[in-house]
Amino acid sequence: MSRCPSSAFTLTEILISIALMMTLTVAVVLNFQGQMVKARDVKRKANLDRIKSALYDRFMDSGCYPKDLPGCDQSFTFNSSNYLTNWPCDPKTRSPYVYRVEDASCSSWFQIYTMLENEEDPDIANSNCDQGCGPACAFNYGVSSTNIRIDEGCYTPSAGSGDCHNDKQIMICHRPGEASQNELCVDDDAYADHMSHGDHIGHCPELVPSPTPTAKPAKK
Repeated sequence: MSRCPSSAFTLTEILISIALMMTLTVAVVLNFQGQMVKARDVKRKANLDRIKSALYDRFMDSGCYPKDLPGCDQSFTFNSSNYLTNWPCDPKTRSPYVYRVEDASCSSWFQIYTMLENEEDPDIANSNCDQGCGPACAFNYGVSSTNIRIDEGCYTPSAGSGDCHNDKQIMICHRPGEASQNELCVDDDAYADHMSHGDHIGHCPELVPSPTPTAKPAKK
């Protein structure tokens, strides 16, 4: 009398099935985490663009960029104007973005920084932050007003960079953002001195003025 073949799984087949399921689960989790990282970075960049727009609007009314920014989810106002409700913060840490302005009673420029989680994001290089940005060059993405570089003080070139005919010199912009700005070729050992008083590497930026404040009509 013949026996029917057993339909039960062997221990080896069960272990192989478990291993395959675990591999697929890990792949799905990693892909999901990667998509979440990208989504948070998209949110960070959108937040900085919203803040930049609100700061320009504020400048139009007051002629200065503010010294301080609102806390998370607060409103950004000046006099009777509300420029942005629910002030955005980092989508993961809920920390405020790093904000810098000119050390003056009326700041004419601003910089805002964040840290993107995806270090391969092409916008890191596109924003000139591939060698770091901000305080201690600790950030990799940011936005700024048009009259100042976002990577100020973080780019250390080698001699021969820029358009200097002498390959032992570095092109710098002297007094960037000012009407008297000019491009100079300096020796490698003089580069640090120029950087210490506000000059920067490369060509001078086009002098695009910040938005001109406009007077609002008096209320009747």
